[in-house]
Amino acid sequence: MCAPWAAVTCFSPTTPPGAWRGTSKSSAAWASSPPPATISPPWTPPSGLKAALPGKTCYVFGTDSFLSQLDRAGIPVTRDREQAEVLLCGFDTELTFQKLEDACILLNRGVPFVATNPDWVCPTWYGSVPDCGSVCRMLTTATGREPVVIGKPQPQMALLAMERTGFSPEQTVLLGDRLYTDVACGVNAGIDTVFVLSGEGTMADIDTYRIHPTWVYPDIGTLYRELEETV
Repeated sequence: MCAPWAAVTCFSPTTPPGAWRGTSKSSAAWASSPPPATISPPWTPPSGLKAALPGKTCYVFGTDSFLSQLDRAGIPVTRDREQAEVLLCGFDTELTFQKLEDACILLNRGVPFVATNPDWVCPTWYGSVPDCGSVCRMLTTATGREPVVIGKPQPQMALLAMERTGFSPEQTVLLGDRLYTDVACGVNAGIDTVFVLSGEGTMADIDTYRIHPTWVYPDIGTLYRELEETV
């Protein structure tokens, strides 16, 4: 069985396995079956930023790869806080205290605070590390400023995936292991969702976040075997 699919991810599509360095399973899956379309923050923020903050220069609180992709997409970017008009935060495996200091200075000046995703943790082979949401929470604690999230759980990434692959909402399902980002993105986009319990999420999250997936499976393997039986 081979169904069309797209990766809707907060990671850069240009640097696996580096961008997926935390999970050997993800790296192996990506290498063996790369998606025909990859929808990630470097592709979704440009349209949102251009619409909301046209021409504004973004201080990129993220990896060099993230900065380069935004630059290629036509977003004015900088690492110089004196030139920055927006603080844009993403998952940053190259985090330094200088970036934290720059971010706090910018937020205390009142620049817009934008984040790619609110995920608390990123899984690794040794456990979890802080993801964009946790680092943004640290900045919020220090400055009192809250970010505006432009990636998941907003629906744009799922909508863009459907646009690129040519499928309607009725033909589309979003599968993810985080209720408050992945499944919420699908719900907000008006498509069916599958919540898998092999990652961060648990059944208790459904009551906690009051977000209801269409289906729940213990893992992707169980879902795959069930789909095989129906073909």
